[in-house]
Amino acid sequence: MKVNKVQAIIYMFSLLQKSKKITKDEVLQTISLSDVSFRRYIQEIRAYLINFNEPYELVYLKKDDAYLLKEISI
Repeated sequence: MKVNKVQAIIYMFSLLQKSKKITKDEVLQTISLSDVSFRRYIQEIRAYLINFNEPYELVYLKKDDAYLLKEISI
C-alpha cells in the first residue's frame, strides 16, 4: 500500500503501541517504503519520544532484528 510520510510514521507508531515490537519486514509487508525511509521514520519516532518527554524509548534488538518500545522512568 502506498502511503505518505505522516501516514507511514503513524502506522509504525501504532504498531509499536499495540505490540510493543516491530520488524522492518513486518512494516514493509503492509506499506511500500524504502529501507532508507524506514530508518528515517524510526528516527522520527525516536525524536518524538524524546522531544515530548514520553515515558518510552525505542530500542533496537539485534538478535530479533526488531524495534522495541520500552517503558522508562521519568
